[in-house]
Amino acid sequence: MSAQTPVRDGRTGILALGPEIVLSIMEMMRPSDTANLARARKVFMDILLEHQSSVSIKLLMRLPEFETLLYVYTATRSEMNPKSMLRPRVVYFDNGKSKKKLMDRTTENPAAQTTAPIEITLGLHDISELWYMARTVDWWVDYFPGLRWRDAPEDRRCLREAEESRLRKAVAHWWLYARHHHGWFGGGRDIFQPIKWSDDTRLQIFRRMSTSEIHELTNLWDFVRETVSRDLCSSPGRVCSRNGAIFELVPWTAGGGLPRHAIIVKTYMKLDPEQLRYFLKTFSYWQKTFTISAAVKSMEYFSIDTETLWISTNRVLQERVHLNGHLWNDVPHLGILDEDRDSDDVTAEWANDAMPSGLIPSDVDVTPFPADLPHVVDRGNDGSDLHHWG
Repeated sequence: MSAQTPVRDGRTGILALGPEIVLSIMEMMRPSDTANLARARKVFMDILLEHQSSVSIKLLMRLPEFETLLYVYTATRSEMNPKSMLRPRVVYFDNGKSKKKLMDRTTENPAAQTTAPIEITLGLHDISELWYMARTVDWWVDYFPGLRWRDAPEDRRCLREAEESRLRKAVAHWWLYARHHHGWFGGGRDIFQPIKWSDDTRLQIFRRMSTSEIHELTNLWDFVRETVSRDLCSSPGRVCSRNGAIFELVPWTAGGGLPRHAIIVKTYMKLDPEQLRYFLKTFSYWQKTFTISAAVKSMEYFSIDTETLWISTNRVLQERVHLNGHLWNDVPHLGILDEDRDSDDVTAEWANDAMPSGLIPSDVDVTPFPADLPHVVDRGNDGSDLHHWG
């Protein structure tokens, strides 16, 4: 007799394994994959809805970016202060019957101990929001190979486990910075670029990361810049050629050439991962009128300035090189993909040099190191032809 799929209560395939095994499988999948499985058949959806909170919690807590997403989700305007940036907190989930501790960071920031820790309790709605945020990270994991191998699609592959972990954390750190410093909290942003060795909150976020994590984020940021430039801030236009007029994707310049295009791109790079995902899915290769209209509605004071993530990461990396007694060329390759970074033996020391407080230690003399001159953050440009430049 040929082997057949086991049958349980008349069910075959994965259902024959029983609801307990199906639940275990769901808890080991990505949020997007679990959602897709639940949509495949009503019985899977019923299983997920019946155990929604427990599946969601176990799945989310397994993600390498989960604690950073908690910081993003629980961010408040009061943290826009050097003494309370990413202040210590304890986060619980309350399902109405019991409480489960999701995160305890009351002792990781010694410089903030004068500030009372925040105690936050989340409900099922909050977990659903975090689930959606994790699905946004999933989207970037799926989208990234197309960016990395844009010009060599035949080499495209899925990410390995370690690569996906690096990317997921990089996307979450990008989200955390965007939440605090790219428009979420209104127009109270600093008009000057961050200065090395200062207690600027824009630098504190990245000082809490290792050098390896910062480089992985800047690696992602290079690809974000490229996709914003080529896929969002370029539109079909008539181009003259030897064979007559043809239509190609033309970068937005608002009459100012490539330097103006770079400013437009840096303005749209202020969008957080969720916002940029929406714009790339909805407005890629559209006429810019529609994109501009949606962009200015997405964020208060959208065109007032440009992104500062690249400047901030660069400043912290310069600090790190000086403090560790290295030269810039001593830093190994630390990209997201295995082929874009050196071996673990070479990169190990760069993975454990974070500053938990986010502040330069008070006993460190920084006077021998180069200082920065104050520079104003570039004025933004949404790409409108009528945008005043000055």
